[in-house]
Amino acid sequence: MALIPSFFGGRRSHVFDPFSLDIWDPFDGFPFSGTVANTNAPSSGRESTAIDNPRIDWKETPEAHIIKADLPGLRKEEVKVEVVDDRVLQISGERTREQEEKTDQWHRVERTTGKFIRRFRLPENARMNQIKANMENGVLTVVVPKMEEKKPENHNNLKFPSKSQREDCNCRSQKQVFDMGHEDEGAGLPPHVLVFPLPIQGHVNSMLKLAELLCLADLHVTMLVSDYSHGRLLRHTNVQSRFAHYQGFCFRTISDGLPDDHPRAGDRVMDIMPSIKNVTGPLFKEMMISNNCFASDNRRAVTCIIADGVLSFAGDFAIERGIPLIYFRTVSACSFWACFCMHELIEADEIPLKGNGMDLLVTSVPGMEGFLRRRDLPGFCRVDDIADPRLQIIRTESRQTPRAQAVIKNTFEDLEGPIVSQIRTQCPNLFSIGPLHAHLKARLVEKKTSSSTSSGSFWEEDRSCVTWLDSQPSKSVIYVSFGSITVVTRDQLLEFWHGLVNSGQRFLWVMRPDSVADKNGESQIPTELLEGTKERGYMVGWAPQEEVLAHPAIGGFLTHSGWNSTLESIVAGVPMICWPYFADQMINSRFVSEVWKLGLDMKDSCDRVIIEEIVKDLMDIRKDEFQQRANQMAKLAKRAVSEGGSSYCNLDRLIEYIKSMIV
Repeated sequence: MALIPSFFGGRRSHVFDPFSLDIWDPFDGFPFSGTVANTNAPSSGRESTAIDNPRIDWKETPEAHIIKADLPGLRKEEVKVEVVDDRVLQISGERTREQEEKTDQWHRVERTTGKFIRRFRLPENARMNQIKANMENGVLTVVVPKMEEKKPENHNNLKFPSKSQREDCNCRSQKQVFDMGHEDEGAGLPPHVLVFPLPIQGHVNSMLKLAELLCLADLHVTMLVSDYSHGRLLRHTNVQSRFAHYQGFCFRTISDGLPDDHPRAGDRVMDIMPSIKNVTGPLFKEMMISNNCFASDNRRAVTCIIADGVLSFAGDFAIERGIPLIYFRTVSACSFWACFCMHELIEADEIPLKGNGMDLLVTSVPGMEGFLRRRDLPGFCRVDDIADPRLQIIRTESRQTPRAQAVIKNTFEDLEGPIVSQIRTQCPNLFSIGPLHAHLKARLVEKKTSSSTSSGSFWEEDRSCVTWLDSQPSKSVIYVSFGSITVVTRDQLLEFWHGLVNSGQRFLWVMRPDSVADKNGESQIPTELLEGTKERGYMVGWAPQEEVLAHPAIGGFLTHSGWNSTLESIVAGVPMICWPYFADQMINSRFVSEVWKLGLDMKDSCDRVIIEEIVKDLMDIRKDEFQQRANQMAKLAKRAVSEGGSSYCNLDRLIEYIKSMIV
């Protein structure tokens, strides 16, 4: 018998500190519960009441799921128990103030009013049509009988689900059209998952790791990447030889509509969005249909599409053809949630920013009130006009996420649990399975196949920097990298360079060949910078970042705050200085500095004096403080992907969920 405690009940703050006394339990809320905030939320200084946050226990016996809720003071008629969206059980209640008569004289009023909604996604074995509820002495008891366990079926008799069964699988009750061939097609074969990332390195990298995790679970995987991405991977990584070990894996390529010499970086990176919509979208539909969704003698037709969350045309196709759809939102949970709330931000006139009131606190993103400033919102909000196409693209792509049967996030509950719970109010079936790079390594070690992972890099890694690090003292080097997209001006380059040299700290600096916008006068580098670099620095075009961050010589990371880089730094236990460039990086840096307290945020500043001071602060003055926090968070990250950890269990459930779609 398993007892699962209530989800997020009785929390005192929306801001999560994983090292506080009321530390977040990664199993809190299993297996996908969500909370909708009380619409009459307590004002500042008032404690939460039982109505605001009812205490709920979930007990599983061999015969049933039993849910009990303490609802003191509520009458039976004020509580509602209902089933919404397939297997989502919703418990709600509202207590209203007693009707006042003119002759009444109230001496004291302490009994609170308010409302609540709690949602729980029940497992596949729940009989949702046989639920019984009883209210007695302020305690609600809900009994959900379980289905009898079926004996293992003969795999030779496996069949595709009927149209009605497949429609039932859709948690949003979408109209679906099924055209998947004969009933016995693919019998006995594992599920076939199509993984389709946005053709940008950060997205491809994390979804490539997800693909390998699925291969380790013996699923068939087709990885659909752009011609450009595939070419870069083949030239600069071992991806071909690595995935050759997985017989169920194959690459497919498709055009992203951009010429090969397109920079795909800096202010041109957003060119990819209209291009994939107008070019890749139609090609994708034609490819899927003409190839019978990649079916063969030893592979089913695709049984599930895991698409990048910004590829809505892939979702359109999945729904049209009746193929189960899962979105992978590759950015942080905090960034996705802010984008999801863009409509509310616009209604509150908090965006577009127009460069005004940048330090005003944002009030329209639930869970982030009190610490998120306007300047911390995703970079797409930094526009002057609400009709700006960049803003509209992200707004549209974010709001269509709930139509998927499930959502995958590369995060872990100890890091972003409170924000994940907010997202689950809109997308209840959310699987947080990160940090993916650490999770893959843990599973590979468990399988005793390897302990290294493929980099997924679009650039040639210069390993000479590792040799240089080997000769440096412990925690003495600050690693500098602004990722695969950031482009700086020559003036910004010199400000960073002066700041690093003047700090007196050792530094390893990754400088991509295309990372400087204006290269005129490259040869006119001040002598003091060249001498300072020769004495204490090392520069490369690209580095094996996971290995570098894990090196004992690294004591800090000056980063653009891309989500993959942030997670890699967290797992390695390396404090950060954040200089975000665009998109999700703005909000990531705020969480690093103010919520998780793993470093310092210097967004919207590029001054040599500030850079010098902030590097000294991280690497010397407050070194022990930041290192202690980083070490603690690293332990939580590694615990999450270890056997029994939150991400480990969530991945197991995700795999079973994918299997259940065809059985």
